[in-house]
Amino acid sequence: MKMRMKIKIILSTVIFSNLFFYIKSFSLEKTYIICADKLKNWKWLKDENNQYLEVGGYWDVWDYSKENPQAVYNFKFNYFSINEDYHYINKIVHMCKNNFGMEYFIPQPANSFNTSWSLFSLNKDLFIGGNVDVSQKIFINSENIFDLVLSQQKIYYLGGKTSNKFLKSREIIDYLFNNIH
Repeated sequence: MKMRMKIKIILSTVIFSNLFFYIKSFSLEKTYIICADKLKNWKWLKDENNQYLEVGGYWDVWDYSKENPQAVYNFKFNYFSINEDYHYINKIVHMCKNNFGMEYFIPQPANSFNTSWSLFSLNKDLFIGGNVDVSQKIFINSENIFDLVLSQQKIYYLGGKTSNKFLKSREIIDYLFNNIH
């Protein structure tokens, strides 16, 4: 009888823990949308009922050192991966332009007025261009010991001159390497 009870407890634990992780994997975070220009001016995007527009997805960190652990340069920035497609991005770009003018063509994620500049992404390798707060660290490799020589935060504009641009990770890396200050 005790063995049967132990099996029930173990089975219940396994089922509930699997259910918890299943539910957790489908739970979404939300963020608000701001419309920005290249000069880092921005305004909250609202819907037709004057409610702040939200989008579902999850926050993550783009980290160059994950792709190249032996890198002398390390770049990181936050991004919000949305659960939408290209059509949704085009829709909010048009909403931004219609509500605030043609220069406000950059939709960006923000949780509050003092959120650091972050990008939207459609997946881990496709980002919607915009202003982004990049953490830069530069190391010198001396006898397999990496010494930090520079650490700074810098805001970059990644994207087209007058329209939005989708960027792959490789394009971001190239841009950051060409613009280190």
